[in-house]
Amino acid sequence: MHDHQVCFFEMDDSQTFTDALFWAQRLLLSDDVAHPMSARVQWWLYADQTPHRSPHLYRLSVEYSPAFGTPRDTCWWRDESELAPDVEVWFLFPHSSRQIRFLETVWQRYLLSWLRAQELRREPLREGLPLLWSWLK
Repeated sequence: MHDHQVCFFEMDDSQTFTDALFWAQRLLLSDDVAHPMSARVQWWLYADQTPHRSPHLYRLSVEYSPAFGTPRDTCWWRDESELAPDVEVWFLFPHSSRQIRFLETVWQRYLLSWLRAQELRREPLREGLPLLWSWLK
């Protein structure tokens, strides 16, 4: 089993939003030609039924493996320890101020472009928060 990295962004201002968007895009569009990899991507939204009254927590999970069609004997990696680490990135939209709602709207438009190839799983916030806490410990 190879390494696992966890990142967390509290999306409470435009600079953090920009940093988080850059991070997500970089993970999803790696162009390392010397080490071709494919990525298995999953998205989650943890939210309550009252969308504008509670925080929204998004999770991006990326698992890397050698690119499809790369012959094992000519591949750049020899064992799983040489693969890029799997990554969990968490994005918290903490409250429903006008600025946060605007940032989340932009975030959702970004997600829509990726959801053509992936699904967005929705779970209650009460399930996402303990999971996030277990990663951050």
